[in-house]
This record gives sequence, structure tokens and C-alpha cells, in this order.
Amino acid sequence: MIEGLCQTDAGLYPGAASSDTYVRDGRRLAERTLAVFDWPPDRLRRLGDAVEYHHELRAQWDRGAEVELMRRADLVEVSQNPVRFGLPRPWLRALRRRIPVDGMGREIGRLVARVLRERPGTLPRVFAPGRGPS
Repeated sequence: MIEGLCQTDAGLYPGAASSDTYVRDGRRLAERTLAVFDWPPDRLRRLGDAVEYHHELRAQWDRGAEVELMRRADLVEVSQNPVRFGLPRPWLRALRRRIPVDGMGREIGRLVARVLRERPGTLPRVFAPGRGPS
């Protein structure tokens, strides 16, 4: 399983999926999983926000540094280096050599295709909040 997908996009997988958006499903899964460890409510909320808001187009600093940094990490990972947020290209290339992302695009495509088949009205709400059926 691709590491980035298993963290922020866990709601794409059938075991976590409901009729809601996959980012909200991922949030609920993460919160349920970590609630048993007695995390403070504020920390659990920031974790949930990091999962739910990692596709936002605008900065998320107001939700907490963790949320914005997860959003940025996701953009760097998915863009495959055009979006770097100041990270040096050589460092990113070395990271990709150590942790290859072979097949990531194919896996994302497969999972998104499933969402489009099984709950198509939810996808616009992930990438454009306020659009699509509630």
C-alpha cells in the first residue's frame, strides 16, 4: 500500500467508506483508531482536520500548523516536485530514490474511479467545498 494514501486518504478504501466524502470517512477512521490512546481532544481535532482538509486550495494555518503542513506534504507528494514549498529539488529527488512512488498515480486513479462509481456526488465536495449534493 502506498504510504501517503494509507494516511490521509484511508477513506477511499471500502473498509472505511460510507456515503460521505472520503476525507470525512478518513477523519472518522483516524479519530476512532486513535481515541483509545487518550489523545487530548485538541490534538485529536487537529489530526482529524489534517485528514479532512488536506486537499484544500487555501492555506490552513488557522486550523493548526499540523493541518497546513499535511496539506503541503500532500501537494508535494502528488505533484512529484513541481510544488516544493521551498524544499530543495536535490533533497526531494534523493527522497524519491529512497522511497519510490511507483504506481501511485495508477493507484490514485483506481481509487478515485471507485468513488466516482459508488458515490459520485461526494467527489466535488472534497475538492470544492460547498458544491455537490450534501
